[in-house]
Amino acid sequence: MSAVATRSFSPDDASELAIIGSGIQARSHLEAMACVRSIGRARIASSRFDRARQFTSEMQPRFTFPIDAVETPQAAVRGADLIVTVTTSREPVILREWVSPGAHINAIGTYSPAAREIDTATMQRRACSWIDANRLE
Repeated sequence: MSAVATRSFSPDDASELAIIGSGIQARSHLEAMACVRSIGRARIASSRFDRARQFTSEMQPRFTFPIDAVETPQAAVRGADLIVTVTTSREPVILREWVSPGAHINAIGTYSPAAREIDTATMQRRACSWIDANRLE
């Protein structure tokens, strides 16, 4: 679904990818994003930096673009036009002020109404932008 959403709703030239999380979902989402967009670089942040480094060393041989481990979600998200969150965090892992205008976000990880990976300001901005862009006349 994330690949379909990304292909349908992200800019055609989106190439800077940020992935927050480094588990199985992160791996499949890296592959999915590379199938639908020409990724120029991917930045990976995880709750533990050593996990992000392990992810990059395992995944880099499969791709021609650089995959870099970064120490914070902010370092991953700043300047990204594609963002994927695949965590089990109960608190937001990205904040509105880090997200570039027009960036496409696939928020995957949180599965409970009591938790979310994206802060309220980002959720409100994204929902209003989507509604405005897809308003039925």
